[in-house]
Amino acid sequence: MATTNKGSWSIRIGTALLVLAAMFFVLALMMLADPLEGEGRLESLVPGLFFCAVTLIPGVVLLLSGRRKRRTGEFEQTMLGYIRSFDRFSAQELAKRIDRSELEVEQLIARLSTRPDLDLVFHRPDRTWAHRGRISEDHAIVDHCSSCGAHVGQQLILEGERIRCTYCDQVLRAPGAAA
Repeated sequence: MATTNKGSWSIRIGTALLVLAAMFFVLALMMLADPLEGEGRLESLVPGLFFCAVTLIPGVVLLLSGRRKRRTGEFEQTMLGYIRSFDRFSAQELAKRIDRSELEVEQLIARLSTRPDLDLVFHRPDRTWAHRGRISEDHAIVDHCSSCGAHVGQQLILEGERIRCTYCDQVLRAPGAAA
């Protein structure tokens, strides 16, 4: 629910500032029509236009950034639903389905995989992601190399597979597996 409200405060404040800018603009026009005594028409227009610009610029910036945050949040929610619907997927498959580049999809998956409610593991040989709760019991998930202790980022190892550590080149083994 929090991601659907992304940017809502900046949209509200931006809209309020735009309304205030419109009021200053109307005030400036009124001052132009009936200038103060001793001032020219343009001299009485300047303060209203100044305050109009001072509220207009941040209002537009806040409104646009809020709309961008909201669109990003909605897209991420859609992607979460899409990712949850597959047991296993690759960035290449996902990129084709959503019409984005593979690099953009990998960045998106990296950002979304930090969420506690989306527990993904990576299978390096196939370059695929799988949901931790949906893998079978004969598969293993390795977080650290048993040889050098390096963090390998939740590697999925299928039965009979030999994946090597990228740091020490030793075969990764599941915790409690025989050598």
